[in-house]
Amino acid sequence: MDFQWSRNGPMFQEPRWISCYSNQHLILLVGEGNFSFSASLGNAFGAATNMMATSLDSKDELLKKYGRMSEWNTINLMHRGALVFHGFDACKMAVQQKYLLSGFHLSLFHYIIFNFPHAGFLGKESDARVLKKHRELVRDFFANAKEMLLPGGQVHVRHKLGQPYDEWKLEELALSTGLKLVGRVRFQLHEFLGYQSCGGDGFRADESFKLGPADTYIFTAR
Repeated sequence: MDFQWSRNGPMFQEPRWISCYSNQHLILLVGEGNFSFSASLGNAFGAATNMMATSLDSKDELLKKYGRMSEWNTINLMHRGALVFHGFDACKMAVQQKYLLSGFHLSLFHYIIFNFPHAGFLGKESDARVLKKHRELVRDFFANAKEMLLPGGQVHVRHKLGQPYDEWKLEELALSTGLKLVGRVRFQLHEFLGYQSCGGDGFRADESFKLGPADTYIFTAR
């Protein structure tokens, strides 16, 4: 696992906000592709010592998939004081964080964010086998995220609307892991300046996908 960091602790600042997130919150982002969403938060906050941004891909894999954009965004985040991890598995992170984050100020979080989770392009999105893989990914993420929340903390999942995405049944998966849905709001892309959704895999990974209507699903511990 690759690890990058450029600071030694939190920086106390005047509150700055982007959407519902503040630089006073401890924020974990998982499944980042080109790191443009986490960079959007860091740019809004000024300093990002409250943030940990992670990707499943290694540093080299990111460069191959997303080109220099991912490199620029991670450098920007580190310059602002964020923790950046590569090779970080959202389905195993509760175990990883026990040894990775020992001694760091970031180990439990107010917000854990997973934007448009996707298990990979394994066939048609409506195929039962593909749907099963997507649901397994989200279920395992929920189970791990629950262990990493501060009291009153929230898990935010952004997810496309309509078929076949409604068949993921996020609320059902959350309940099975000890989380509950407490809110659902329409995702407003314009709120996150610089965020560029990306394909996530294959030779066109760096191309934006058609987002369409999407919601932010908000979960807390039951």
